[in-house]
Amino acid sequence: MIAVAEAAELQLAVLKGKLHRTEDVEFIMTNRDSAIRARLLAIPARITRLLIGKTDPNEIRDLLNAKIYGALNSLVAYDPAVFSKQNEEYLAHLFPDAAANLANSNGGNGDLVSDDEPE
Repeated sequence: MIAVAEAAELQLAVLKGKLHRTEDVEFIMTNRDSAIRARLLAIPARITRLLIGKTDPNEIRDLLNAKIYGALNSLVAYDPAVFSKQNEEYLAHLFPDAAANLANSNGGNGDLVSDDEPE
């Protein structure tokens, strides 16, 4: 009985976004690393035409820096609402019965809210 209760507690923690499986974190980090790599590797193709005929090292450096910072800034834009929605959809596929019961038990629409988000 203790094992069943512990399993239910773990499942609830996952549904509430308080616990993440190692595989899920690895998947997210791999995707993020791949996106960073792709954005950085795309810089030469994006900037080549802008550099044609440039001879001023400061201007070249500024153009390169602008593209690098632009790529990096687009990657740090973390939107908790988007992540939460994707997480809820993923969890609904993992635990369809639990997600439906959770939505029905509180009269809500199935949206899950973590402690960090306003209700």
